[in-house]
Amino acid sequence: MNHSIDCKVKSLDSKMVLVEIIPPADGKKEDKIVLSCIVAVVLTASSLLFWLYPPKSNHKPTIPQGMHAHLTSLANATDEILMMSEMGEKFPSLSELVNFDIAPFTQQNIGNLSVVSWQQVDHCFIGETHINQVDYQMRLIVGDTSGASIAWRVAQPDTLEELCSVQANKTWHTLNSTSNNQLHSH
Repeated sequence: MNHSIDCKVKSLDSKMVLVEIIPPADGKKEDKIVLSCIVAVVLTASSLLFWLYPPKSNHKPTIPQGMHAHLTSLANATDEILMMSEMGEKFPSLSELVNFDIAPFTQQNIGNLSVVSWQQVDHCFIGETHINQVDYQMRLIVGDTSGASIAWRVAQPDTLEELCSVQANKTWHTLNSTSNNQLHSH
């Protein structure tokens, strides 16, 4: 509450001058208004951002412990298979890959890595392994011009044709398409 004090001062000219003394404002009311406006703007902006850009569920399955090495060697083998198929007139068979000692198709006991058994149907390689009491399947599909696709999943009793079918990939966790950068970047 502001009070003004009127005071009359005699001047040299004998005229009356009115001087009003106004006490300074304490600023408490203005501070509350400004702070309330800032809070309202921040709340409105954050709620609009949350509403306009909802959080995306980026749930990707985690590669099981012990599968990284197998999938990485499969990604490396993809480059070699593509090179071999470009150099030769036919696509390399599983036995040729084993003869050329290309991992992961050769049975090598490295450290504590589990053994993978491989099968082939045309341009599709299926590997099965047992890690930590769970059976897993790995799949490499090499296309003629479309590159390659590597995927993995918990093993299911499907036929080789079903395992190599691209249409029946609902349970496969695809690592990449046409390049192996995903495994090499980790």
